[in-house]
Amino acid sequence: PPQAATGQRMSIVIERGNEAYCFIVHGVGDVIGFEAADVETNPASMDQRWAGLSRGVFKKDRELVVLLDIDAVLDIRSVKP
Repeated sequence: PPQAATGQRMSIVIERGNEAYCFIVHGVGDVIGFEAADVETNPASMDQRWAGLSRGVFKKDRELVVLLDIDAVLDIRSVKP
């Protein structure tokens, strides 16, 4: 059921330093492993805003998975007031 219908939320908690951060998500599809050797650079066609938040990509079942750079996401100095 849609989130609004159930009132339930899912989250992913990230610890950085002595702080915990929670990312609210619609759901968790998979927990997947990957080899560092399989990580590729961002495609040239990737939107630059996403490229600034990505550490690279890897292929899974003919799709690209973007590796989110948590440090870049949590860098509040880059947030414009």
